Amino acid sequence: MKARFVFYLMIFSIVMAGLIYWKEVTLRHEIKFVNVVFWQLIIWIPWVLFFHIIKLSLKKTNTDNQLLKYLILGAIYLVILLIHWLWFASYSSYFSPYLGAPNENYGVFRYFFIFLILIDLVFLITIRVYLKFYNNKSTILSPLESTIQVKRGNKKVFLKKDSIYWISADGYYINIHSNQGQFLLRRTLKDIFESLPKSNFIKIHRSAIININYLQELQQAPNKKLLVQMQDGNSHSVSKTYAKDLKDILKSTSV
Repeated sequence: MKARFVFYLMIFSIVMAGLIYWKEVTLRHEIKFVNVVFWQLIIWIPWVLFFHIIKLSLKKTNTDNQLLKYLILGAIYLVILLIHWLWFASYSSYFSPYLGAPNENYGVFRYFFIFLILIDLVFLITIRVYLKFYNNKSTILSPLESTIQVKRGNKKVFLKKDSIYWISADGYYINIHSNQGQFLLRRTLKDIFESLPKSNFIKIHRSAIININYLQELQQAPNKKLLVQMQDGNSHSVSKTYAKDLKDILKSTSV
């Protein structure tokens, strides 16, 4: 994703340099095209950092208050736009190939300020939409990704991940409990968790994972610990470390 975005940004910078070079026809004999390209690359390269900031902000902004969420994200986006404008003005004031040209300000022409704001807004919206689409797409599994290969006697069984109730650690093995039966697999809990869709599976203990689609009840034990009751009749305690994550995912999936 990162490499692709950098590639597209480089192509965009070259196109922008070409348009500016073509527009300022009277200055072509004084300015080399390669200098305009380099100037544009430096101006737009901060969007690589901004891409990761937007991605991180979408991931970390977890709140039930939608208005608060939009206000926080809006403030982050506004700061990004302001930083980029300052970066553009500062760099162009010293290193623009058009410094000293007639009618230039900060090493650029007036029309470029307008285009900078419009392009920044397009970048911001495009990245926001792309990340939302990418996150939704990542939750859709291919037929191969949607199964785990296990054994029943001498037979190989392709266990559907969405059939799993819960998984527990057992030394160097894990116990998988599903509506297709119980299976013992030589694999770490951490390894199996990374292969499961995070929209359905969550850790409730360092040695237990549950599928929230089969969660029947959430109870408060006398010792104030949370207990989850699964549809297969088993109950499990939730450690304090993972209690907040469980509550958050249940809130996000509630109607």
